[in-house]
Amino acid sequence: MTVSRSLESGSVLSRSLAMLIADFPALFGLSLLAWSPRIVLAVIWPEIETGGDIRPTTIVGVLATIALAVFLAQIQTVLVALRLWRSASDSEIKVARSSRLLVPVVVSAVAVSVLTALAFGFFLIPGWIVLAGLFVTLPALLAEGGSPFAAPGRSWQLMDGHKLPIFALVLMLSVVERCFDLLTDYLKLPALVGVFAAVLVYALQAVAAVVTYEDLTGHGPDLVLAEPPSEAELAEEDR
Repeated sequence: MTVSRSLESGSVLSRSLAMLIADFPALFGLSLLAWSPRIVLAVIWPEIETGGDIRPTTIVGVLATIALAVFLAQIQTVLVALRLWRSASDSEIKVARSSRLLVPVVVSAVAVSVLTALAFGFFLIPGWIVLAGLFVTLPALLAEGGSPFAAPGRSWQLMDGHKLPIFALVLMLSVVERCFDLLTDYLKLPALVGVFAAVLVYALQAVAAVVTYEDLTGHGPDLVLAEPPSEAELAEEDR
């Protein structure tokens, strides 16, 4: 059941920042893990991160780069959510730790990446709007289960009437990330400096996605990590 609640970008940002600071080593470490493909890419192909001639210039290259960034951000959100929900004890929400969750998470992350990249193909504003509408896709999938293809629609439903504050939040974080990128280029810093700065921004965004989901559904931070169902329980479900 969805609880209608007001959502303010300032409140989401302040609480997300406090949560990130409170558990910074673990959350930043998980974020680095999620973004390790981009970190490796920055090491072996630094021109992509530092504005060299190899930076994607075609529309296909740009959209592929956006899709990869969104995909990694979705994986990061999953890891951050599981960390934030690790010590829960009393809640209606149960997050399955079964390996069966891996495929739905990846499929849903790919769906969000493709939809967002296509939206950015029509310009920046449509892209940010879609990104805001799909903001809580992975937290919703983790908490509620269901089809990975239905998760983006569930996020869009939850975000109905709340896209503007999250649009503002996503836009602000995108501007901050871009400023770090420009500063790295201007100061001729190693590519990894810009990557680490971006990971920090995305870590805050991942926490914000979890906070936003909790606000929209009315569930607090006390979430349950459910044990994988036993064979007897699975047999009962199949009947």
